[in-house]
Amino acid sequence: METLDFLFDNKEVDEKQTIKNVKKFFDTKYNSLLALTNISTLKAVDYGSTKVNTSPNNSVETIRVRQLQAKEYLKAIHECINSLEPLKAQVLTYRLIEHRKVTEIMELTSYEKTRIYDSINEACCEFASILKLVTDIDLISYKEQ
Repeated sequence: METLDFLFDNKEVDEKQTIKNVKKFFDTKYNSLLALTNISTLKAVDYGSTKVNTSPNNSVETIRVRQLQAKEYLKAIHECINSLEPLKAQVLTYRLIEHRKVTEIMELTSYEKTRIYDSINEACCEFASILKLVTDIDLISYKEQ
């Protein structure tokens, strides 16, 4: 029951900081996960007689395990986004993944600037909550009491 304990806590969410955390996550960690999934793990075969010592930290197996984990995280992230209301999913994707300008998003969605900003912020908070439910990634910040 430890995983559901946060459902019953009375901590107040710091929405501004949570929004910043989600935006930072997409600027840094999300791109790292994407990059990791695109790394080729194949090595060139050398039939020479020289034996090469390899680092256990850089073995093909370790890299492959990291790639599989990254793919699972990306799958969970996209499922979290897709579970949002359609407008929130759209603006989150357009703004934080595709890095589109707000004016572009306004044209694509036919909503005004304030509605777009509100939707992005709401989407960030909801995304952080859902992500915490399905992964070990916690982007939620709480206010000091």
